[in-house]
Amino acid sequence: MNKKIIPLIMGIFLFLLLPVYAQDDNTSSWWLDRTISGFTSTGLRRVNNSTIEDITYPYIGKKFTNALFQELHDKLYEVNGINYFTASVSPSKINNTEIVINFDFVEFPGVASVEIVGARKIRTSELLQKISVKAGDFIFQQEVSLAVNELTAYYREKGYASAVVTGRTIENEDTNSLQVIFDITEDRQSKVKEITFEGNVALSSRALTKELVTKQKSLFNPGNFREDTLKADTANILAAYSKNGYIDVQVTEIKQEELPQDNSDVRELRLVYVIEEGMQWYLGSVQVVGNEVFTDEQLLSLINMQEGDVLNIQTVNAQLSRIGELYWNNGYIFNNLSISEQRNEETRVIDFTISVVEYQQAIVEDVLINGLTKTKPYVFERELTMSPGDIFSKREMERSAQNLYNTGLLSDVKYDIRYGSQDGQVILDYTIEEGNQIEVQFGATFGGNVDGFPVSGFLMLNNKNLGGTARKLSISTEISPDEQSLEVGLSDGWVGDKRWSNGVSLSFDRSRKTNVPQRAVGGQYYSWETADTARPLGTTTDYNGELPDSQYLMDYVYYRVALGYTTGYTFMFNAGRLTASAGLSVGLNHAQYDDKYDAFEKLIMQYHEGWKFSNRLTLSLTWDGRDLIENTTRGYVISQSFTYAGGLLGGLSNYIRSTSSAAGYLTAFETKGENPVKGVVSLTTTVNLMLPQYWNKEGSGWAFHDPRDGATRYEMLYLDGMSIGRGFQPVFGQSFMWDTMLELTVPVVKNLLSAEVFTSATAISDQQISKISFPELNWYFSGGAGVKLSIPGFPLGLYLVKNATIKDGNSFTWESGQLFNPNNQKGHGLSIVLAITTSLY
Repeated sequence: MNKKIIPLIMGIFLFLLLPVYAQDDNTSSWWLDRTISGFTSTGLRRVNNSTIEDITYPYIGKKFTNALFQELHDKLYEVNGINYFTASVSPSKINNTEIVINFDFVEFPGVASVEIVGARKIRTSELLQKISVKAGDFIFQQEVSLAVNELTAYYREKGYASAVVTGRTIENEDTNSLQVIFDITEDRQSKVKEITFEGNVALSSRALTKELVTKQKSLFNPGNFREDTLKADTANILAAYSKNGYIDVQVTEIKQEELPQDNSDVRELRLVYVIEEGMQWYLGSVQVVGNEVFTDEQLLSLINMQEGDVLNIQTVNAQLSRIGELYWNNGYIFNNLSISEQRNEETRVIDFTISVVEYQQAIVEDVLINGLTKTKPYVFERELTMSPGDIFSKREMERSAQNLYNTGLLSDVKYDIRYGSQDGQVILDYTIEEGNQIEVQFGATFGGNVDGFPVSGFLMLNNKNLGGTARKLSISTEISPDEQSLEVGLSDGWVGDKRWSNGVSLSFDRSRKTNVPQRAVGGQYYSWETADTARPLGTTTDYNGELPDSQYLMDYVYYRVALGYTTGYTFMFNAGRLTASAGLSVGLNHAQYDDKYDAFEKLIMQYHEGWKFSNRLTLSLTWDGRDLIENTTRGYVISQSFTYAGGLLGGLSNYIRSTSSAAGYLTAFETKGENPVKGVVSLTTTVNLMLPQYWNKEGSGWAFHDPRDGATRYEMLYLDGMSIGRGFQPVFGQSFMWDTMLELTVPVVKNLLSAEVFTSATAISDQQISKISFPELNWYFSGGAGVKLSIPGFPLGLYLVKNATIKDGNSFTWESGQLFNPNNQKGHGLSIVLAITTSLY
């Protein structure tokens, strides 16, 4: 229940409330500057006395002043249930130089019970869920009226057009409570059985039916009749005709014809929309008058309609508004633009004249940011693209709002302009709502490990706004029987007023690798050069890549400690953001296992010999044309990055990885209402290549060597079965990977939970880049639906997935799944996937 504060004159000013006790100094305000020794309260019934004590306790021991009492007064009126109070003061019985303040409270009445009387066709429990009045709450009379409106609206939604709802209360003065009763007269429910049209020639009845909000009864729609939707139906019919040149169309009548039926509780209707179409009109000429700032050519170039086209009045209005946009983007917000039409009845052509009255450009007098609670003002001020003294631009005002939201610190941004203190000046007013900026998460995840125990515990602290400066501090740890990790990072996206980002990180990883093949006695270690001849212990000469029996396998523990530094610069343009960045990681790696084992993979053997450096340099360039970085609704992003490992940097790992990515976003639909929901379609494609590295290979010297000679299977490309190739078992040691995914995402709970439908195709190869041919690629296909958390740093998703493959020269093959496949038929069933869904950008 929303708190209602009723200001009462008797509760505002202390000197009107406090009785005057005769004192030696005979002053009228003797309590001023006296020490407060305590508080007492009377009149409380439903409000807990401890709630009042929590508010008053901090004031004990303080000197009484009018300002102090006003502060206390305001806090007490914030308590839910307090109607008003009076206050009195008296000397303390222990020390008469100190005072005691007594509050006498009058509470709002409480709701003893809520009853629904007369409801027979809709369940009482269902109706009670639709109203805000609840038993135990404090009640105001206007809330009873609001609940009446809520119940009435719900009955209208269900097709009870004649239902009558009234509300009444029964007071119990002894308990200061009310019994709230809603009396309902339901009448008959109305259903739309048929929808027809009269007078329509240009547009078919089928086409018009699609435009209606009202739907007739069917297997998928209850067909409840609602009187309030008829206005929307009329507007939609007029809009549909106006797109086709019939701008004088009218819906003259909507007949409601009752049809005979056997059920006396239901009234079945036939709705007949009577239409007068009028003439079809065509577009004539468009001219502009009164313009001096921009030429006719400049203004008319914004309009791409052709004379003689069928008149689409919506397109005309949209394109003519571009002229207004041009003026607004250049500061001419005080201009007057009007549109007039000249009709030729004989040719049915309409000419349009745009009249412009130009005034001076608007100058920004000030820029206000309201709603700051945690962040220092400069953090948001540096995101603004307009400053006092600049010429106003609507485009820059919207761009500034996008920049504010893209800081990741806000849950909402609203903006407006208002007149300044002088003619020709405006004030930009941004109202922000700061979101959750410190996240502490802990728990367990399932499926987060691609090559080990599937359950892991995690603890993460992410402060996106350290000290209100927008610096980011992150501490994360993940623990499972097979893997433990700890990472600490600190970053800042700015240096002074430049978008120059810098960050440092320190990480430690320990992972236990199981079921690892050993080298055959006297055999070769596995590397790219020996891929065709090396074989693990327990296999024959015709080794086909499958693991040998478990008695021939080993385990080892892999350690990595790394120190990283990243830097980048972002250039801002009207069309998007260009970011160039670089990162350097210096790491120490070690593989630990009993010397009685001999790892099959050469690099693992070398890491076992001692702690070895593994150094990487990453360079990337990203063009980001998205509207919003989080909750993207439109735009695109293109990225190219290179990871340079080893080579001239030294270290045991030596390879070059290239990653080329592109993604596009488009809003597929948007629901109407106060809180619209957008369904966003995204298409993402990424190509990864492992390239030869120039390094000093033992026995071969400095030369370009194949990446598999210098990278472990975990450093090569791999299909993880979660974000790539969802639903498949991991596939390691690949040199080429092309992954494409098409998704439709619809938020279920804003910034928390989304529903998703997806399909993806992933092509991989373990051949040398120079030897890869498209027909020989192995393809992994996934498709399904599910839900995913939208919490940054914890993007867990649950999906139902169907998989298929084209690999090893075979044809398209459906993969088997355990769900809905009781007989374990090959190619049948679905899989359930619990996955980490990381973003590419």
